[in-house]
Amino acid sequence: MPTALVEPVRAITFDFWNTVMAEPHGGLEGARVDRWEALLEQLESPRPRAAIIEAHAAAVNEQQDAWRANEQYVTTDATQAMVAALELDLSPSETAAFDAVFVHAALGAGVRPCDGIEATLRRCHATGVRLAIICDIGLTPAVGVRALLTAEDLLDLFDTTVFSDEQGTYKPDVRIFEHTLATLGVDADAAVHVGDRRRTDVVGALDAGMGEVRYRAVFHDLDSTYRFVFLVYGDHRDLVTLGAIP
Repeated sequence: MPTALVEPVRAITFDFWNTVMAEPHGGLEGARVDRWEALLEQLESPRPRAAIIEAHAAAVNEQQDAWRANEQYVTTDATQAMVAALELDLSPSETAAFDAVFVHAALGAGVRPCDGIEATLRRCHATGVRLAIICDIGLTPAVGVRALLTAEDLLDLFDTTVFSDEQGTYKPDVRIFEHTLATLGVDADAAVHVGDRRRTDVVGALDAGMGEVRYRAVFHDLDSTYRFVFLVYGDHRDLVTLGAIP
């Protein structure tokens, strides 16, 4: 079983959720529901909290189904589904305010950097390793994820950030990896992807010809349906031990 990377690494790409940053259990749902509940009160269209939670859960399920099928489902799709489920009659501007909750609630959801990530990114940056994020967007759009990174002074450490809602495809589609590598100006055999999910991160990176390291500290993916990867760690600082960072 290999214990280190063989080729010199010129670039490392990271998944975002549960790899660079993670939410506390239920953090995003709670923050969104709080804002929607307050907004609907202001619009004189109040709805029971339980109904908002149910509508949100249904939209999340729709997004997850689309994600697995590599079919784009963005916040406006979720907003439309929720407005219909809650039987709301909103103007375009009111609907836009409802949709904006997906962006702004993330900053109040307790999302925090994963252990060791800041020190690791700064070491990479200092030693000239190119850095990128390759992120499958759920219901926090790219602008919201970038806001989370900015709030933690992490965004400027990345040479590029690539999100499915802007690229039009999800991992494991190799096109999102190839686009990122082209932007970085690095060949696949000189790059490593770090992510937590076998189906998306492991399969996609290996199909693109990259090295792959599975990060397990937040979500330990044991689904044997998808390809196995030997290099697994629970602390981002282990990238030094693996030889990815000088």
